[in-house]
Amino acid sequence: MNATVDCLGVPGSWLAWKQGGTLYIRGVVRYPNNFSTAHLSRDPTQTADTGTPHFVLGFGRDKEPFCGPDLVGQVHYQAPWPGDGPQRIVVIDAEARISLPVKAG
Repeated sequence: MNATVDCLGVPGSWLAWKQGGTLYIRGVVRYPNNFSTAHLSRDPTQTADTGTPHFVLGFGRDKEPFCGPDLVGQVHYQAPWPGDGPQRIVVIDAEARISLPVKAG
C-alpha cells in the first residue's frame, strides 16, 4: 500500500470475536480512493515471529465505489479459528498497528 496516512480508520471501531469455530474481524478503514475494496490477509511471517496472529490490511481496485464520499468504510474478515486459538490478534497497515482481544461471541 502506498498511502501515507493511517488507513486503520476510526479508533475503537475494530472488533475481533470467535463464534463456534470461526474468527470474525470487523473495522472501519480509510480508503485510498472511492474505487477500492478493503481486505485483510493473514501474515504468517509476523505470526511466526511473535506467536500472535497478524492480519495485513490491503486494498484492491474495483469498477464501483465501495465507500462513502469521505473515503471511510468497513472491512470484514472471517476464517476458521481453533477453539483454543490465540486470545489476541494484530491488524497492521503501512503506518499503524492495532492489537485486539479475541472475544467469545
